[in-house]
Amino acid sequence: GPPADVQDCAAINTSGAPVAAACADVRVYEDDTDTFLDIEKTSSTTNVLPGSPIAYTITVTNLGPNPAAAVEVFETPPAILNGAAISFVGGDGTWVCASAVVLSCTSPTLAVGGVATFQVTATVSGSAQAGDPIVNEIAVDWANNPFGPGVPARDGNEVFVAAAAAV
Repeated sequence: GPPADVQDCAAINTSGAPVAAACADVRVYEDDTDTFLDIEKTSSTTNVLPGSPIAYTITVTNLGPNPAAAVEVFETPPAILNGAAISFVGGDGTWVCASAVVLSCTSPTLAVGGVATFQVTATVSGSAQAGDPIVNEIAVDWANNPFGPGVPARDGNEVFVAAAAAV
């Protein structure tokens, strides 16, 4: 149950003689339902050729102390990536994913300690130039985010376009 109520008292003394004292009853509430999520995004490569496939692994972890509610993992892929798609590949939660201009997966809950893994796949544009960075950020937001809904946790990844081997 919730912690017990407490009483906070203070006394004012002058030369050791009490002048005044006051107490306040403090009701302690334990209705904090916020929880913390962590998101990590990695790629198996640091360099990729134009026209080549690329894949990212995204891991979302509920660090607690409560279940997360109305969880959404989302990103807008950069223009240098074609045909980007997101999928839930395993772990906790009941996820529904959609791949459109914004890639997103949603789950009604993610349990404390729960870990969900996703994959984003795409093809690097054939017109990408050697040295071009592919900067890609993923985010997760949830209803009981302590920073407030609309302030998602984010992680990014940068891969560079490699020069094609001389033939």
